[in-house]
Formats: sequence, structure tokens, C-alpha cells
Amino acid sequence: MKHLAWLVLAATGTAYAAIMLWSLPHLSALSGGLAMFDMRPFGYGYEAAHAILTALGEKGREFYLNVQQRLDTVFPPFAAASFVICFHALYRTRRWRVVVLSVVAILGAAFDLAENAAVEGLLHTGPSALSFAQVKWASAMTTSKSALNALSFIALLPGLVIKLRRFGRRYIQKNEK
Repeated sequence: MKHLAWLVLAATGTAYAAIMLWSLPHLSALSGGLAMFDMRPFGYGYEAAHAILTALGEKGREFYLNVQQRLDTVFPPFAAASFVICFHALYRTRRWRVVVLSVVAILGAAFDLAENAAVEGLLHTGPSALSFAQVKWASAMTTSKSALNALSFIALLPGLVIKLRRFGRRYIQKNEK
């Protein structure tokens, strides 16, 4: 089971690295430096969505659909699984905490996948037929995903601090002898 956990964490890191170091920078370059939908945690309005779609052009929208969207379909389930693994490792004596935080992480992944579907709709529609309702829905999915994922990350911090303090105490005690 330990090997599977490391494999999941490695797959999450690999997908995240591909997104952050390759696909999103490429899309940003194609759009003249604009932040993509996924990278706007506080959402976006009609004007921003229209600007992104226009700046991307047909080539950029195609790359977004065929590369970024595929990577971002793999990433959310792996990210949720990684959070669950970490919550279990950090809070295993507090079972209720593991369950609650795992639900938050899984909801974050679900909203990420919903965001992907909404952004896919924006990309297929393009700037000429874009609707306010479509943008509002996609933006709501982005902000929901962002909030839940931020909550999951923040929830890791106390557990990490406790683990590091325990490790430090054991290290000091071991070296004092």
C-alpha cells in the first residue's frame, strides 16, 4: 500500500508539473501573457473570458482542448487521492478529521472537473458566440474549485507542523545520547 501511495503522489506531481511548466505557460504565451481560466482563483467576467478566447485564437483554443484539458482531466482525481493519502498520514488518529477533509478534497476534484467541462464549452463556443451565463457558470466552478483546494492545502499545514516538531524532538533526543 505504501508503494501505491508514492505512485499516486508521483503521478500527481508529474501531471501538475506538466500543466504548470508546459501547457499553461504555452497557452499564456499564445495569448500574449494572459492568465488562463484555471489560473484565476477569484474567477473572471465576460470581458476577461472574451479576451482570453480571442487572444488564444483557433490554434490556442485547440491546444487548450487537446492538451491542457486532457492533463487537467487526469490531475484532479490524482490530486484528491494525494490529499486523502496525506490527510490519512497526518491525522490518522483523528478519523473524523480524515473523513471530513477527504470529502473536501474530493469535492475540490469534482468542481475542478466541472470547471473543465464549463471551460470546454467556452472553448467550443469561441469569442463570437460567448454568453454571459456560460461565463458566469464557468467562473463559479473555478472559484469553487479554488476555494476547496485552498482549504485542502491549508488543512495540511497543522499536520505537517506537528509531524515536523515530532521529528525534530526525536532527532534532538537521539543526538543527545
